[in-house]
Amino acid sequence: MSANASSKNPVQEPAHKKSELYRLTNPPLVAWPTVVLMFYIVLGVAGTDIAAIKGLIPLWAGALMNIVFLWPIFHVVHDSMHRAASSNITLNDWIGSLGLLAFAPHVSLGVFR
Repeated sequence: MSANASSKNPVQEPAHKKSELYRLTNPPLVAWPTVVLMFYIVLGVAGTDIAAIKGLIPLWAGALMNIVFLWPIFHVVHDSMHRAASSNITLNDWIGSLGLLAFAPHVSLGVFR
């Protein structure tokens, strides 16, 4: 930033830098890495639970596997709390609520905002 920039004399950025700044500071329509991670977590936990209930794996192994699958849930919920999972607010909140359901089903996403 220029030493003499102020509200009366703001720094003017070229158009190509403004578009790049906009792209970097606004969420995409869908943050696919977050969505893929969410499905990885849901499918992993569901598969582990089914395998443990059917006796295909010991309960202690199922518990350890669920820890591994649930570890990245923070990323999903954190992104949605900051409205970075999607520019579509409904989809963003749905992703966050589904992630939050995994470890705090009694709390809504709005509590963290």
